[in-house]
Amino acid sequence: MNINPAKTALLVLDFQGTILGSLPDADPLVARVAGAIDAMRAAGGAVVYVRVAFTQEDLSDFPAHSSMGRRMNSLGEAVHVDAAATQVDARLAPRPGDIVVRKRRVGPFSTTDLEQQLRAKGIDTLLICGIHTSGCVLSCVREAHDLDYRTIVLADCCADPDLEVNDFLINKIFPKQSEVVNFSDIQNTFPAMLTSEREYVEIHTLYAAYNQAIDSGDADGWAATFVEDGTFHHPSRAWRGREELHRFVEKRSTKLLEDPITDQRHWNDAIKITFFGTRATVSCDLLVVGTLRSNGSSAIAARGRYEDTLVKSTDGWRFVERRLTVQ
Repeated sequence: MNINPAKTALLVLDFQGTILGSLPDADPLVARVAGAIDAMRAAGGAVVYVRVAFTQEDLSDFPAHSSMGRRMNSLGEAVHVDAAATQVDARLAPRPGDIVVRKRRVGPFSTTDLEQQLRAKGIDTLLICGIHTSGCVLSCVREAHDLDYRTIVLADCCADPDLEVNDFLINKIFPKQSEVVNFSDIQNTFPAMLTSEREYVEIHTLYAAYNQAIDSGDADGWAATFVEDGTFHHPSRAWRGREELHRFVEKRSTKLLEDPITDQRHWNDAIKITFFGTRATVSCDLLVVGTLRSNGSSAIAARGRYEDTLVKSTDGWRFVERRLTVQ
């Protein structure tokens, strides 16, 4: 499971005093949600808070037949927009730049501008945590699904006073419209899942620098795309360490002087990147094209495939191992 934080929002639904108080012990739940919030912030993703609260006019707007209206009106000041019990729990407090909306119904969309704010940020994926599972979480999953969002329910960051209902929704209903995972199960790999667009750009930039260096015969520049003890597994042999890598380019450049195909250029396609925190594995196709010395026509010098292991150092992404298979 990969998640692009630039297009992902963590929805924190109804974590406020009036609702937290319905659970026998909300502290472990709040701690897990705080961990998810910290992970999302660290990855540069959006954090969204949704709280339910009412002005007197909001309460008056409920139609007489509304069971929610009767229930909210019976609570009076406890659900007022300025009441302490309707504020986001202090342990999960919003920060500047977070999205905070106030809803007046169960779901987070129908009485807020949340969809407009998410669309404006280019969000297409929602991580959902909330209480109650049978209320705001269920409504959010259904509404978000119908709005064509990718939804991922963090099961252990959701709760309901009725444990049987909670488990039924998590295990039977939500998987029909959403991915369902436990934050505790993915906590260690969360940074790898939440990989920013910048990391993808940096790796593509590394591949471009590699190709440019090898094509121009820049031995120093090519060797610098590897870590100090990096290895290039060429079909002929393995070249390990900056000194050997430098020598590989020099030998290749000399050999190309007599090659029937000149002006050779490396191209990559079908690049697939999988992140593991500060490491990544990458596979891609290779095509080397050039010009025939005999008649000046274009020619394919080589086809192949790379299987790579990368690490992010203080200097950026670098190759640890690069294994070339020639077709």
